[in-house]
Amino acid sequence: MGKLAAGLVHEIRNPLSAIRLNIEYLEMEKAKLDEDMLESVHSCQEALERINYLIENVLEFSRRSLNDGDTHSLNEVVSSGFKIMHPLAETRSVLLKENLDSDIPNFQFNKNRVLQVIINLVTNAIEASQKGDYVFISTRLEKEGPLPYAILEVQDHGHGIALENQDKVFHDFFTNKHKGTGLGLSVCRAIVAEHSGDISFISTPGMGSTFIVKFPCNIQAMKAETQ
Repeated sequence: MGKLAAGLVHEIRNPLSAIRLNIEYLEMEKAKLDEDMLESVHSCQEALERINYLIENVLEFSRRSLNDGDTHSLNEVVSSGFKIMHPLAETRSVLLKENLDSDIPNFQFNKNRVLQVIINLVTNAIEASQKGDYVFISTRLEKEGPLPYAILEVQDHGHGIALENQDKVFHDFFTNKHKGTGLGLSVCRAIVAEHSGDISFISTPGMGSTFIVKFPCNIQAMKAETQ
């Protein structure tokens, strides 16, 4: 299934690239387009981004990468994710806020895959929110015994998760979205597990959800940062 998905995605990406180039060409000529035509171009761009997001979820589901072995700043990756998600938040009139703990040291993790977790969680939070709502993302450092953990939280005040679905949200292909794949949270769980971490959530129907991700900070990486 993984090989089939990867091959199919490869074939889909080729015509998508051609479509993207043509849309970018139209965007370059926007001064010549009337308002309705320009709105159509922007709608096509948003649709392409949505397709690309779904493709990435399928790819993440079909492969299992190991930690890249490098040390990174979790806060910097969170900020990058926020910048990526701002256009979606703006189109839905949702406000993004972050509160990042500067005490979190650099530690070993795969930057691109952790970024995928952030994008998935923030996307879900935005889509669950109403116009004018806030989505909060925060980080903090906690210790359990001798090992420190970097904690990442994404909180929304949207419709929450129905009680009967709360034990299914991390299952493959489970979704309540009309156009969802049901892979976003499954992918998050797999990526977090690769990093020996843990992902959980607290949700109250009608009041919102908070997803909590715990990453163990590699002690050797922390020592290297302080030398």
